[in-house]
Amino acid sequence: ISKEPHSIKHPEERTKVRDYLYDRLTSLGVDTRYLRYDSVKDRFGDYIDIANLYGVIEPSDEKRATSYVLLMAHLDSRYKMKRGEEWVCSYGAADDGYGLGVIIELIRIINYYRDNLSQGVKILFTDSEESDLEGIKNSIQKDNHLFDNVGLIVNIEARGIKGPVVMFETTSGNSKLSKLYSKGKYLCSYSFTNAIYKILPNYTDFSFIKDKYPGLNFAVIDNLNYYHTELDNFSNISLVSIQQYGEQISPIIKEYLTNQKYSDPEYLFDDSDNLFFSIPLVGFFVITPGLHLLLFLLFVSVFITISYFTFLNNKNSLFNSLKSLSVIILSSVSLAAVSFLISLLLAHLNDIKFYFTYLPFVNNEYTIFIFFLCLFIFVNILIYRCLIKKMKIEHIEIQISAIFLIIILSLLLQLFINDSILFSLVMMLSVLSYIVGNHVFLRNFLFIPLFLISVFSIQIIYLLYVALTIGSLSILILIISLILWQILPIAGVYLKRDI
Repeated sequence: ISKEPHSIKHPEERTKVRDYLYDRLTSLGVDTRYLRYDSVKDRFGDYIDIANLYGVIEPSDEKRATSYVLLMAHLDSRYKMKRGEEWVCSYGAADDGYGLGVIIELIRIINYYRDNLSQGVKILFTDSEESDLEGIKNSIQKDNHLFDNVGLIVNIEARGIKGPVVMFETTSGNSKLSKLYSKGKYLCSYSFTNAIYKILPNYTDFSFIKDKYPGLNFAVIDNLNYYHTELDNFSNISLVSIQQYGEQISPIIKEYLTNQKYSDPEYLFDDSDNLFFSIPLVGFFVITPGLHLLLFLLFVSVFITISYFTFLNNKNSLFNSLKSLSVIILSSVSLAAVSFLISLLLAHLNDIKFYFTYLPFVNNEYTIFIFFLCLFIFVNILIYRCLIKKMKIEHIEIQISAIFLIIILSLLLQLFINDSILFSLVMMLSVLSYIVGNHVFLRNFLFIPLFLISVFSIQIIYLLYVALTIGSLSILILIISLILWQILPIAGVYLKRDI
């Protein structure tokens, strides 16, 4: 697939890839055919001929399915783009060789349990995805029957070459979809990524059909310096990432194909959305908005109650909490402002136009990010020590102000994107540690919320960084600072638990 660049500007090489895929699908028992569309206008104003590949697997020779899963990937690589002073072409090993290769392997695995199929499989390898998504557009306009009785779409993409496979987008009404997704292994997904993806300058084939069919969109997103360049080649693929595509998707496909309840193609449609998130080393969690709201209100009520009695018993605590709240806000905003100036400077030094959510090709960007991350963490720790040592503010008073701030941010997220799980989960764990920290014996167990906040936050920061790039350093540092202010008081109380 990635032997040569095979973009819309490489018709012969693209034909070789397409024919290879046709032969592979046919050899696996897939009823495969070409869907040719002539004289399609590409993004450069030229007229080209494109062809999608479409295949079907029925439950048996005698039985035709009433419902299908549609596996999608695109077969063209990125046309040339400018990187620095040179023009380069992608070999399409990850984008979208990952999708094509994973689907072929999924079909091979499906053949092992083909006798147990209750539903059928459709495969669509689209052409000219990199040129205004012309392949999927033409299929919708001229061969819309391909989507008849499709009850689930799985689109496989890559916006990088490595890292965890993220299920970053679902159709609206994901209540049943999220439960189906939970059948996979090594899951990495957050419901709020739907909102983040909407602000990114990216589209996939899934974008044109997600409002009509239930579906899941998968991708690795680490390292935009390789994305759409000559570095997206076979020597740079990640076998670990490829394996995780399979570990996540294969159980989902098997569940859908062998469970009779999915024989109704309308089954996965739903009016309600679930919230979901994964915590590394712990697991994947699905929660209804109603339960989330109930838990949110419960933890906020407990926090307010304990804080009230704290202030009642110590008149200075309220004043100290307000002081620490002012310091946290001022320091976090200041660090974010400095980070924004750093991003602008990096764009200037690397002669790159600054985009807030897209700033690739910055020299040594990972080293720079780690350096400033460590520096700003160190600054926050110094500020925290100053609050404790110089201003004589207690750990618990700092924690009260930090929790209050993250409650406000959770409410704002809920208001604007209708999903506050990013902050509300951290808030609930902080309140839990606040409750535990008020009891001498229970303080020994503070490492549990401390661990959960840390691993959840590390994964979130990593994914946000590779998705938004160093252009969004200010937002990343602001989030890191706010989460760090949840962690520092917990660590402070835990380390002093013998007092």
